[in-house]
Amino acid sequence: FSSADHGTQCVLTAAERLSCISPKTPQYSTKSCRPNSPSGSSKSQERALFRRASRAPKKDGMDPPRFVAASEAGIQDRTGHTISRGELSMNDVKILAVDLAKHVFQLHGVNARGEVVLQRRLSRGHLPAFLAQLPPCEVAMEACATAHHWARRACSYGHAPRLIAPQYVKAFNRGQKNDRNDAQAIACAAMQPGMPQVPIKNEEQQVVMALHRIRSRVMKERVGVVNQLHGLVAEFGIVLPLGTRPLRRELTRVLDEGALPLLLQQVLTDQLDQLKQIEERLQILTERIQRLAEGSIPCQQLMRHRGVGPLTATAFVAEVANPRVFKNGRHVAAWLGLVPRQHSSGEHTRLLGITKRGNPYLRTLLIHGARAALRQAHRHTDPLSRWSLEVKQRRGPHRAAVALANKTSRRLWATLRYAEVA
Repeated sequence: FSSADHGTQCVLTAAERLSCISPKTPQYSTKSCRPNSPSGSSKSQERALFRRASRAPKKDGMDPPRFVAASEAGIQDRTGHTISRGELSMNDVKILAVDLAKHVFQLHGVNARGEVVLQRRLSRGHLPAFLAQLPPCEVAMEACATAHHWARRACSYGHAPRLIAPQYVKAFNRGQKNDRNDAQAIACAAMQPGMPQVPIKNEEQQVVMALHRIRSRVMKERVGVVNQLHGLVAEFGIVLPLGTRPLRRELTRVLDEGALPLLLQQVLTDQLDQLKQIEERLQILTERIQRLAEGSIPCQQLMRHRGVGPLTATAFVAEVANPRVFKNGRHVAAWLGLVPRQHSSGEHTRLLGITKRGNPYLRTLLIHGARAALRQAHRHTDPLSRWSLEVKQRRGPHRAAVALANKTSRRLWATLRYAEVA
């Protein structure tokens, strides 16, 4: 076997292996497999050395890239191929896998033969300088937090960034959960042919999605305050109407009449003021998104489709980012989770509910827009409206809305994709 730690090679026969663990053999110490081993050697080192001598590489189709062991004459991998030391420079890195984090980043580089030539742990401040010195290569990362930022940084240094969905990387993770194994799994996933990649967003697209996320959080706050007001007032025999404006109007009237205890009236007055502030914030965010849609030509093109408004148009443009990444509209619908989930085997094909993959916020907007378009479909005679009415009559309104959302996502992608060509 080859030892990368000591730079030497050691081959043990079966008898020598037994003598390593036999207390009756005088020429070897019981604490180490080597003659005249120092007394400070631990038993864990002995067991690790014995396992390395008897271990053989697995051939299960999911083996990690081969490690390279260094020696005095050169470098030899597990297959016996000798490589010169000059080949193990940074110029040999073909794929650099980066396990992202907040402060510490684990790097895992492989060459064209899939052999590991680089394993390094860098801090956040040292990663940009390392990427600037590294020759152009493919930088693979998981599509997680800060991934788009580091992908743009890698692209500025001349590299080819590639973002892979975490569910695809997890299939190649071996051993325990640590940064070293995670980076190795990213490298294995990046070497697979046909591996899907996540579109890289620019700063403007990330700003738009940030506005959508903040607006979504404010909406959740409004729903929480409204539900709490319904529950608190119902304990005193008063049922408030549905809707934010009717609730505020009715609760104001109840407070003016003094139908509730004085202490509770003060608390509910504060809650009404908070609800008013939340609605004002929500209105400001909605107006900002509408102004962005009015000033964007792609958004204006998407809003021509029925059931697509400023929210859906801006979210679709920002989330899809680069329409050239998708081969056709069906891939976009599958990417958004608007296709049936399969549980098939052999000649038996079984389709279940939708997969619900991808961005749930954008999928929700598309389905809500499809519901609105479906309610007005009887007023139109175009082929899409007639088709949606037929599906509604045959399969019900809910499945028809999802099917219409699927078709809408494909039409929106085609609008973006072929508008670039024009």
